Amino acid sequence: MSLSRILANIGTALDSATTGDFLSKVDSDGVFGGVAYSSVTGTPTVLDSANITNLVDSAYIQLRQTAVASGGLDSATTISLVDSDYITSRATASGFQMFEYDATAGQTEFTGSDVNGNTLAYSEYGLLVHYNGILLSGATDYTATDGTTVVLTDSADADARITIAKWSLASAGGSSYALGGDRALILGHGGNTTNEIDYFSISTPGNAADFGDMTTTNLNPCATSDGSTGIWMNSGQIDYVTIATIGNASSFGTSSITIQERSAFSDGTYAVWAGGGFARNDTIDYVTIATPSNTSDFGNLSTPASCAGGAADTTRGIIHLSTTNTQNGATNIIEYVTIASPSNSTDFGDLTTSRCFVISVADDTYALAIGGRNASYTYLDVIDYVTIQTTGNATDFGDLTAIGGRGAGGSDGTYGAFHVGSYNGATGSNVIERITIATPGNSSDHGDLLDSKWGTGGCAGSPS
Repeated sequence: MSLSRILANIGTALDSATTGDFLSKVDSDGVFGGVAYSSVTGTPTVLDSANITNLVDSAYIQLRQTAVASGGLDSATTISLVDSDYITSRATASGFQMFEYDATAGQTEFTGSDVNGNTLAYSEYGLLVHYNGILLSGATDYTATDGTTVVLTDSADADARITIAKWSLASAGGSSYALGGDRALILGHGGNTTNEIDYFSISTPGNAADFGDMTTTNLNPCATSDGSTGIWMNSGQIDYVTIATIGNASSFGTSSITIQERSAFSDGTYAVWAGGGFARNDTIDYVTIATPSNTSDFGNLSTPASCAGGAADTTRGIIHLSTTNTQNGATNIIEYVTIASPSNSTDFGDLTTSRCFVISVADDTYALAIGGRNASYTYLDVIDYVTIQTTGNATDFGDLTAIGGRGAGGSDGTYGAFHVGSYNGATGSNVIERITIATPGNSSDHGDLLDSKWGTGGCAGSPS
């Protein structure tokens, strides 16, 4: 692949205070033409905005102005005028995440860890790809559809630098993610049943604090959220809280079945629960989150199941069936439903390994199945993921730092933070771990719950 730039001659002045030349369009000779600044009309005279004011304020500029013979600011003092520390302290976290690769001769596929140790992961159509600094066309020059690999149409030259920029939104105390937010709630069981609710910040590692109490003591509450209301079910009782308001839960209604260990997820309008119970159940029911009420029938699972994990985007709910036969059983089955259209579930694909008691978190693109135990009652460190809108088998994401399962957590759209639950059966833990959902890799320590627990429920929403 041979790419080059041709640079035109540049106009002699850019200073709006002068009546000299000003850049105009390219003329027939390929040179920028000159035009008197005074003849340029209808252009804005103010280029300031709230963001620019925050980034470079007038007091800072005045302090660093340097008078030169020709007037204005000497280019040699630019680094003093706007230094990197100043910019960094005022820049937002949103922008592009960069992945850089040095090609070998003939290489077309770029994936996995880059020269800086960052693992490529992206949402389709959310990229800018450069070859030696030249922007490539997604229509003709490369293909990027699987979320982890960019494939060039033409082979790269040896030592060519491939730079892939992924648009990345920040999550500093909140996010645009509709089904979660920066505040995670962890509910319920503590080795013996409890009504305790813990909460913590997802974006900022740290320990949990007391949020309030559920209306009843609960084992294995099955929780979800629309981003502002946290709602959960256990043994037929449905509770809810406003996630931004610390306090005790209120009763929402009752379920058509009085069981626990169900899968839970939401599209922002409906809260859906599937399967559950020691005897295994195929029932799927739901409520409208904005309207306290009893559940309505949604449909049925293709196979009765319990101890399942659930996750969703704003249209599709993913159900990791977990166990479909006995309490000690395990399965790799994944099913899904379209949440706005009550109906029976449909096969989605398979996990990388059979297990039950998985922990599920998601963003708008990916659903993760974290930890769990196999049929031999061995707890695992496995993390799998699927692209929610693309049916198929799961892919390995990474590993837990601490083995676990039968825990719960939530997402702010960037991070998933979760209680790892049990690590050897009926022994709980207080460990909270975190992953970056769009970037496959191992989890990291986030903090601790107030007490050691297992069989917890979890959800997340906005803290304000």
